[in-house]
Amino acid sequence: MKTRFLAAGCMIWAVWLGGCAVFGTAPEGDLSVGQGKMRGFHLSGRLAVRQPSGSDSGKVEWDSQGIHQHFVIYSPLGTTVAELDRDGAGLIHLWMSGQREYTASNAESLTQGLLGYTLPLDGMPWWVLGQPAPGAPMAQVVRDGDGHVASLTQEGWQVSYGSWRQVGGQIVPGQLSMKHGDLLLKLHVDRWVVEQGNGGTP
Repeated sequence: MKTRFLAAGCMIWAVWLGGCAVFGTAPEGDLSVGQGKMRGFHLSGRLAVRQPSGSDSGKVEWDSQGIHQHFVIYSPLGTTVAELDRDGAGLIHLWMSGQREYTASNAESLTQGLLGYTLPLDGMPWWVLGQPAPGAPMAQVVRDGDGHVASLTQEGWQVSYGSWRQVGGQIVPGQLSMKHGDLLLKLHVDRWVVEQGNGGTP
């Protein structure tokens, strides 16, 4: 079973991710909570998917707390398309709109089978911060003239960054693209909430 976002991707492709890693001012909606090292984050934004079979787009809400990840995908009109959760044991739970719960140990195969494209949920919590995923194969990191990560390659995924901004003591990207073969995922972050405390990243 495959569920598509409502087809509104073309307009989004035209307006974001121009390819340069520019450091910008954080929007007023960005927020830093607590003090110390980063222990988690919440972001809201827009996701676009492009592959040979077609293009999709929608909105996302993402909570990251260590191994636990909660990722909700909405249609452009705000209807829930899918909800993903990685629990403390690393199992992936996926709920489709109006459907039962699906569970698997591998996020990529589960999302490919149900959404029609792959979400690399193991690496994404690190890549979205411009960091290689620990415990995964060696990553190749390229930095721009300001020292920000311009691109990162790991586990067959090439991640490119743009519009870096500071939220609290953390430098985070406003835009990133993740490419694997013929699949391209683009994420535009509208709002970052960085949670700080004694814990580690992400």
